[in-house]
Amino acid sequence: MLKIDGQEYERVKEFKYLGTILTEDYDVTTEIKQHIIMANKTSCRLKKQLNSPNLKHQTKRMSYKALIRPVLTYRSECWPLSKKDGNMLQIFETRI
Repeated sequence: MLKIDGQEYERVKEFKYLGTILTEDYDVTTEIKQHIIMANKTSCRLKKQLNSPNLKHQTKRMSYKALIRPVLTYRSECWPLSKKDGNMLQIFETRI
């Protein structure tokens, strides 16, 4: 239990606040994994369009940057990335 100004609060290892998973050591690996899952779902939904031979490669790239990358990087401005976290993001982007 944590006591602040006479109020007792339960201490937890992680919780979700405003859609962001916060941990006691501010490890963002769980958050990044969730973003990768959401971006992967977005990619799967767009698979038919992105694999279309009628679209130019440049149009597909712009679609990725406009539709999938924002899902992946939403609220990432203050992520303290470890090398492992950076590698996970790089692998996802390379795979797409």
